[in-house]
Amino acid sequence: MADVTISSLPSGSLNLSSIIPIVNNDITQKTTLSLLSSLPFIPKAWVNFDGRGTIGQNQSIRGSYNVERVYKDSTGNFTIYFASPLSNANYVWHGTAGKTPGKDVLVQPFPDSTPIIETTRFSINCQSRGPIAGSTDEQYVLISVFGT
Repeated sequence: MADVTISSLPSGSLNLSSIIPIVNNDITQKTTLSLLSSLPFIPKAWVNFDGRGTIGQNQSIRGSYNVERVYKDSTGNFTIYFASPLSNANYVWHGTAGKTPGKDVLVQPFPDSTPIIETTRFSINCQSRGPIAGSTDEQYVLISVFGT
């Protein structure tokens, strides 16, 4: 197998052929995962949760990476807390939500207040754009976070 090297990283280069043989070498695995996490095209966090839970409580998380909890602030409004803080608050997040037939749902920053975008947490809002517009609780809320 030929070596492929990414050399434009500020912290060095990544030899992709070294990723394949990671089997039981814990040091190599941790080093490789640490290096991979510094790449901007690798998600820094993601979460799949049920947004129909009780206001003022943590929501049920189906799956996640680097997300400690999702707190429901009010109908359709959630704050997502990172398990490990990001290096800065200059990240982007993307979200989608839904499950209700015929309902078009937009995931956005809180529409009625200053959004929270911090290294430890950020806020989102699920907004129905269907016949009955407004904040909505959805069965499936899927969020991913990218940054450096």
